[in-house]
Amino acid sequence: MRTIAAALLTSLCLAGCAVQQAAWTHQDPWYNPPPAGSDVEKRAGTPVVWSDVKAGARLEAAALLDRSPVVQLTPEQVAKFVDQPLAGPGEKLFLVRGVYVNWETGHFSVLTDGMDVVVDHLSFARNARPMGRWPLVIALPEKPRNVYVICWVAQ
Repeated sequence: MRTIAAALLTSLCLAGCAVQQAAWTHQDPWYNPPPAGSDVEKRAGTPVVWSDVKAGARLEAAALLDRSPVVQLTPEQVAKFVDQPLAGPGEKLFLVRGVYVNWETGHFSVLTDGMDVVVDHLSFARNARPMGRWPLVIALPEKPRNVYVICWVAQ
């Protein structure tokens, strides 16, 4: 069901809904779109396994991301931040930044091209709102070169 909702949101945004600056009242410093002219969003087509950080650990996780958009996690941090094992053979776990405008109506997707990661949140919102921060745990073979953090809103 969440996959269908994410596909619908993507279709609406691509069809020309009101997006970007008009959708939020405050742009969070975690928001980090790819550089103008970059094709990373087209190249990053491989889904990345990810998980929300446990509710009671989100503030601690967000503090770890103050200075860097990606942090490799220790086994102790993994146990503190997620309930389920995520890493497959040869994968490491990383904490990454995410932003959203309307958490209740949206969904994250995390994609990679093998070097860069795009953390994207799609949602619906009738009125402009401030962005919120949401740390995620992802599984990758190596630390990504860049983490681009974006959000889209259909109004």
